[in-house]
Amino acid sequence: MLYDGSMLSLYRLHTKRCSAGRDRLDRGYRKCSCPIHVEGKCGEAFVRKSLQTSNWQRAQQRLMEAEARGSWDPLPEDKSAVPITIADAKEAFLKDAESGRRLSESTLKKYRLMLKHLDQFAAKKGFVYLKQIDANALRDFRDSWQLGPRTALKKLERVKAFFRFATENCWIGVNPAKIVRGPANIRESHKLPFEPAEMERIVKACREVRIQNVSNDEVLAFVLLLRYSGLRIGDASLLTIDRFKGDDLFLYTQKSGTHVYVPLPPFVMNTIRRIELRHGKYLFTGPESLRMETTSDLWRRKLGRVFKAAKIAGAHPHRFRHTFAVELLKKGVPMEEVSVLLGHSSVRITEKHYASWVQARQNILRAHVAKTWEGFAVIESGKSKAV
Repeated sequence: MLYDGSMLSLYRLHTKRCSAGRDRLDRGYRKCSCPIHVEGKCGEAFVRKSLQTSNWQRAQQRLMEAEARGSWDPLPEDKSAVPITIADAKEAFLKDAESGRRLSESTLKKYRLMLKHLDQFAAKKGFVYLKQIDANALRDFRDSWQLGPRTALKKLERVKAFFRFATENCWIGVNPAKIVRGPANIRESHKLPFEPAEMERIVKACREVRIQNVSNDEVLAFVLLLRYSGLRIGDASLLTIDRFKGDDLFLYTQKSGTHVYVPLPPFVMNTIRRIELRHGKYLFTGPESLRMETTSDLWRRKLGRVFKAAKIAGAHPHRFRHTFAVELLKKGVPMEEVSVLLGHSSVRITEKHYASWVQARQNILRAHVAKTWEGFAVIESGKSKAV
């Protein structure tokens, strides 16, 4: 069956050596390498010619580009007059994100997924060029997501970043994503730390649960590292032994060139030192899984079994990081210092997530002060005397 695109059709012209197209009747066959031709009307001209390719996807792309322009004529020599395709814009954006901006692999993964979905949406709509995607099309794209409000808002931010990049490079005149709104009235979720009793159950589960290809000491060391270092699971899963300086763990280097270390409690370091170094310089991952998304996913599944054994609902690895931050704030560590230890680019990010725990610390201080009032009675005159 032929691929029909309005007035144009693609077909294979099978060679005599092609066993699949021996009878030469199945001109829409995809799995051979015979040349692809196009036939039909494009604009005002009738076209019948070879596309000089055997790749069906490439041929479809060429056909869609011609139909979008309404002409099979060659593109103009002036490249500035040629509208950029969605595929080329996507490639340039990812190249800049990877090589230029050097975004983390986890962030790149989210951008790649968003652009994959945008590609699929554009293909359904028959869009080839970036300029064909206007604000109404982006609203349709947004409405097609089966996501929660917060996740949808994050994805829309990535869409806006892509089209902002396109506008800055003068590929499109107006940024259509700028006027597309996301979900409103999203309440900030409370950053819940693990309670001491929950941590006790988690540690107990680490010692008892049986996980394939990993020792109990290794699971316990990983959990204690997350709790007392504040590392994200992706960073912890790729931790190397050269990051330790005595009982201090190197976190990162600030823009000023200052190294940031966090001291680890002796019982945490003792557990880490008991780990059998089976992975060379890596503490928690083998050479077969050195990509961040792979190691993170592996450890999330392992910790999922620990949380299940500990019977803690709503547990996830990032709550160890919340516990680290909240305990520091409750002990009176300034927000600025907590921000440095967490590696936040601005103290405002820390305040956004943990401001409520500063108030919790204030409530604790109030309670301590109130205890000093014991032994005094308030008389009607407003004066106090010792009982």
